[in-house]
Amino acid sequence: MKQIILLACLLIGAAAPLRGELVSEAVHGPSLADNLIGDDARRNVLVYLPPGYAGSIDRQYPAVYLLHSFNASNRTWLGESGYQGMDVTVLLDLLIRSGRIEPMIVVMPDAANRFGGSWYANSPSTGLWEDFVARDLVSFVDRKYRTVDDRRGRGIAGQSMGAYGALRIAMHFPDVFGAVLGMSAPNLVNPDPLGAPAHEAALSISDGRVAEVPLPGRVIWAKAAAFSPNTTAPPLYADLPFERTAAGIVIRDAIWKKWLQNTLAPQIGAHCASLRDLRIRLEVGSRDALAGESMAFANALTEKSIPFSLVVFEGGHVEGVRRQFETSVFAFFDDFFHTR
Repeated sequence: MKQIILLACLLIGAAAPLRGELVSEAVHGPSLADNLIGDDARRNVLVYLPPGYAGSIDRQYPAVYLLHSFNASNRTWLGESGYQGMDVTVLLDLLIRSGRIEPMIVVMPDAANRFGGSWYANSPSTGLWEDFVARDLVSFVDRKYRTVDDRRGRGIAGQSMGAYGALRIAMHFPDVFGAVLGMSAPNLVNPDPLGAPAHEAALSISDGRVAEVPLPGRVIWAKAAAFSPNTTAPPLYADLPFERTAAGIVIRDAIWKKWLQNTLAPQIGAHCASLRDLRIRLEVGSRDALAGESMAFANALTEKSIPFSLVVFEGGHVEGVRRQFETSVFAFFDDFFHTR
């Protein structure tokens, strides 16, 4: 009887589809240690290991670093909110088992902070987020996991704020990442698309209680902490690019200039060589209010003769994103990793 039960278990195990493993890591980031807003420098990082990883001890795997959007966390990628319930671990299992992509590691850091998001920028107020992703996190992953320790085996992607972060980091760290995909990216040409209602919300803050500010206002404060930090202005350590006067809300030119400098299109000229050596893909929904950002950035790349691909899909800022991950995102990286 015991032999029959054992045989049945073996048969069930053999028939069960191979699944990847999701590992939760606590990664200390020296680059984040001195941030002024008091965020923990130890960040949660989710690491997807593909089916067969544990048994292939001599195999190295390419890695994609996946950055989440504003007002979210890395658990957004697990189907807990947004993207029509998409769980990238389930999706990756399916794509790998079906042979549509080769196995890869996917790394998902949590970049949430007291404002709602770091914007993945280096700032004394919120921490050196570019350095954390490109240096601290990549070093941790390469030490602990069997990765292809080379830019040709490393890509970075994101959606919304994460897309901005992916494009920014890839542009600034061409020695680390060889391919980048930015989906629904903001802040490429216009740092402040939300306008007057967001300005009013940001100015409504009381005693630094940013959590009580409506979402558009928190977006503004998050950008201020990332793009116009002020180390002498506690408790938020940031300068807004506008202020309320007797004449109404007016722009502060010196601060606004800093915000413009943190958009990506004006930075292309200084990074032409590195951008030409990147595999670049932009994706945006046809009904996304930010579609013009990707179009303008694409035009700026074209003016500098920098190769890229642009996909305009049927959808909005979030609508249609799941379909693109199913059909396009990981396929893009798979092609990069396996085309020489």
